[in-house]
Amino acid sequence: ILASVILPAAIVDPDLEWHQHPNPSIAHRSRQDPHHPILFISFFTNNLEGEGRESMAADLAPGTWALEKSENFDEYMKALGVSYPWRVIGNAAKPKQDISVSAGHWTIATSTPATKVLIKFDLNKQFDETTPDGRKVKSISTVEGNKLITHQKGAVDSVITRDFGKNSFVMTLAAKGQTCTRHYKRLS
Repeated sequence: ILASVILPAAIVDPDLEWHQHPNPSIAHRSRQDPHHPILFISFFTNNLEGEGRESMAADLAPGTWALEKSENFDEYMKALGVSYPWRVIGNAAKPKQDISVSAGHWTIATSTPATKVLIKFDLNKQFDETTPDGRKVKSISTVEGNKLITHQKGAVDSVITRDFGKNSFVMTLAAKGQTCTRHYKRLS
């Protein structure tokens, strides 16, 4: 966010008007005080999901990622009702995720020596998903900045957030009061 203020004594009014900036990816908010013709407050907000731009997450996510470390994964799987044999396999696995993005269409292939799961979806649209442990869920994914957030609805509801950086991402999985954090590094 870029903010510019002329005359530091100005107070920002919540009723400022929004104006379309000539660049469609920038929202412009301003106010001219009629009693002080010099007073002009201007705020520019970079709208990363504006016209011609999908999102920061779509820019950062594509590539191959490998799990580096995981915290509280067993407790998260227990909360989901994952059986003991699948939890043993899940805890031992070091999955890779291959992610591609094109015009709002995402593909995530998660693979381990024991399983390979492929999901394809469009943002903001519900899709059917089979999880690595075999659960059938209805999912919907959205993007907020550099985060891909997936809500899974099934026997147990779950929220999976992938927070992307340039060379790593943190995947947070939450269900029934249990939260797991998994750290991935970029391979390509």
